[in-house]
Amino acid sequence: MTDPAAERVARFVDDLLHGRRPRRFNASQEEVEAMTAAAGLVAGRVGADWSSAWHWTRWRRISRLRARMAPRPQCSCQTTEHGVG
Repeated sequence: MTDPAAERVARFVDDLLHGRRPRRFNASQEEVEAMTAAAGLVAGRVGADWSSAWHWTRWRRISRLRARMAPRPQCSCQTTEHGVG
């Protein structure tokens, strides 16, 4: 039989590594220390601070939609050979 504390920590780490929100549970001080170390290691991975491709794609779509919906300003300026006059 395996240690239930070790299984809880393993589930926590597995959730972190797969980008899932870990389940809450009452942890002992030793478990808290292990999970804090695991969270630090996961956060230190290359690219951990980058948003997912889904978020960037959504942001671009929303930006393009806003640009299409925004009223285009009409310039009533007349230009001269020296610039705007």
